Amino acid sequence: MMETISAKGYKWTFSGMNSKGEPKFKHDVNETLSEVLKYLDSLEGVEYTLKEGATMLWVFYSGQRYAYYYTTGRWSPWVERGLPSRHYRSRNIKDFMERFVFAKVNKQKEYQVKNETVKSVKKLLDKVKIDYKIDKDVVTLTSKLIPRLDGKGYKRQYIYQYIIGKGKWRCAYSDGTYKDFYYKSKNIKSFLTNYFMAWDQYK
Repeated sequence: MMETISAKGYKWTFSGMNSKGEPKFKHDVNETLSEVLKYLDSLEGVEYTLKEGATMLWVFYSGQRYAYYYTTGRWSPWVERGLPSRHYRSRNIKDFMERFVFAKVNKQKEYQVKNETVKSVKKLLDKVKIDYKIDKDVVTLTSKLIPRLDGKGYKRQYIYQYIIGKGKWRCAYSDGTYKDFYYKSKNIKSFLTNYFMAWDQYK
């Protein structure tokens, strides 16, 4: 008989032993896919896509993207290259959205990008000699030609859009189209040093 242990809203069920001979437990949220989708449909500004062949949803909110496993409540933030190094636990879809997704956005709203203007952004980009164009509050940045990460094929340029004063940014696909969601940075300098490809060539 399977033993179930309840703790802090989780219901852990013994699911076998790992390779080290240690017991493994899993949490079942006891929610159907229909219930999860109905809840997400009731939320304003939340979008999602169902990954075929897996019990997983991509959840999009306020420029952020998450992988959510709707049978166990496991989730992870989206990683652009490779796989996430860690997964987290939630009790159910409501707990995931309220305790992690919405809470993160509310925390981000606590700070604004202070003293960031078109003039200050132009001054920085001119100083480091990055190719850019500005249209109102959106600056489009193009990197130098750099080798591919796998070392194969031709060198390529990376193109980004950054929203001045908001710290939001996104990158373009190789065909020139942009991702349909934005990431968040503290300011233009934080974006350049942490996310702009080949930044080390400009320093």
